[in-house]
Amino acid sequence: MVIRGARERLAPILMTALATGLAVVPLVAAGNIPGHEIEHPMAVIIIGGLVTSTLLNLFVVPSLYLRFGRPRRHRAPVTATTATTATTGSPALRLSSSPGSGVFGRSVSVWSGVVTTIEAYVS
Repeated sequence: MVIRGARERLAPILMTALATGLAVVPLVAAGNIPGHEIEHPMAVIIIGGLVTSTLLNLFVVPSLYLRFGRPRRHRAPVTATTATTATTGSPALRLSSSPGSGVFGRSVSVWSGVVTTIEAYVS
């Protein structure tokens, strides 16, 4: 599960770091020219922080989860069922892990207009 999560987070982490890094590369490449006395060191620190945080997020955090994380207990799969809200009597979508209980023991209802719109769009 941890390996799968690390794989799924790889592209967003790298894209964010790369986009930010490319924005400050001209400030690093310009060097300490007059007028950039503050921007050049700041850009160097930003790139160093991006590299460090990227490496931590990609390698250190998943290994810490593997080492110290507790295995999850098996839970019943979450299913979508149609229900009626108690106050209005209008149809709503309820996600539940077992009949009569919702995710984390609470019933999660979605506004019926949204469900109707989605059903109209899908069909």
